[in-house]
Amino acid sequence: MTSLFQAHQLVTGDYKPKHIAVMQPIHKRIRVVVAEETIADSTNVLIMHETNHLPVYYFPFSDVRMELMKKTEHSTH
Repeated sequence: MTSLFQAHQLVTGDYKPKHIAVMQPIHKRIRVVVAEETIADSTNVLIMHETNHLPVYYFPFSDVRMELMKKTEHSTH
């Protein structure tokens, strides 16, 4: 059992949680490089662990080269 589920169990008493989402700070430098171009570089990244999903990194906008981003209609919520 992962610590994420152990924490849920301690708080709720539920042994089989249906859905959990937890954000945690990453205590190291994370960089995103595409085709030898640095897109993001930060020591202030959060990682989200969510039931039935792979972990996802969240960068502060100020640490992302937003001029390289393209707006889309896609939404994740």
